[in-house]
Amino acid sequence: MVKEGIMQNSVQPSENNDDNDKVDWYGSDDWNSNKAEYEDIHEKLDDLHFVLDFLEKKNRMIQAELMELLQSNREARKQFQNALNIKKYDNHINDTEKI
Repeated sequence: MVKEGIMQNSVQPSENNDDNDKVDWYGSDDWNSNKAEYEDIHEKLDDLHFVLDFLEKKNRMIQAELMELLQSNREARKQFQNALNIKKYDNHINDTEKI
């Protein structure tokens, strides 16, 4: 019963042959009228892409340098700690020999 009511109230599609009502889904009219603007935006995006690539490379270089510095500092700290421990051990040995 419900289906019959729906079918009775439905509208059948009609054929439309009017060329004036066609929609340009690709926007070719907009493209032609705004071509210079689109090209300008494209050029700016290319420039932005170039700058972002440069910054990414610079960032990787800085990160690599920081990792080298960190490793160097770790090695220096380890050597300093070893030297300090040796000095403490020598002082301890010297103190015990005096007794």
